[in-house]
Amino acid sequence: MKNTFLAILFAASSLGAVTTANAAGIPGLYSTGAGFSNGQADTNYSWQKVTGNLNGTTSGQGITQVGNGKPIGVPIATGGNAWIADDANSHWLTLTSNRTQSYDPNQAAKYDWKTTFTLTGDPTKAYFTGRFSADNNAKAFLNGHLIGTASNFSNWFDLTVDKSYFVSGVNTLLFVVQNVKGLSNNPTGLRVEIQSSAVPVPAAIWLFGSAFAGLVASSRRKKAQIAA
Repeated sequence: MKNTFLAILFAASSLGAVTTANAAGIPGLYSTGAGFSNGQADTNYSWQKVTGNLNGTTSGQGITQVGNGKPIGVPIATGGNAWIADDANSHWLTLTSNRTQSYDPNQAAKYDWKTTFTLTGDPTKAYFTGRFSADNNAKAFLNGHLIGTASNFSNWFDLTVDKSYFVSGVNTLLFVVQNVKGLSNNPTGLRVEIQSSAVPVPAAIWLFGSAFAGLVASSRRKKAQIAA
């Protein structure tokens, strides 16, 4: 009995460790530029022009911009645009590899940036926290629900997600970015930082409880047989 009980405790402890480990990040949900080098297309984030007068390509994958340099991390006073400085947690994405390219000289434009991820099982058990910034401003939506508003590109703005916004299957995280009109020095970009995300799995304690109940029942049967 003692050895069996200890074995169950060990198994439950191990299973608990596995449960904790399996409460991992949501597959397919990443910060912008995560895992990509400078100039590489971030295959997790795509963009499409909604309005504006962008010449040439009107859709594509976001291009990763690693490292500081106008407009990233360079103050306006020294000729930059004061985009939030680069770091290892996330990177700015731009429409093309030229981070300083100027857009929309004649009218303001809107660009839809999108990433998707898939949930299985109970979607209300998923969660994530994050923040974002955009040039010039943006609104963030999860499956059509507003979860954040960014009013400039020099500060972070929180993403606030209610668990009821998740759905089983494909989930869409959409950022509607507006670039104001500018004759020159008018780049645009998006940066998203997923700070924490998880898809919790059933707690191991329930499995342990079932095993322990079975052990107790077995012990009582043995005692009854000996008494008889």
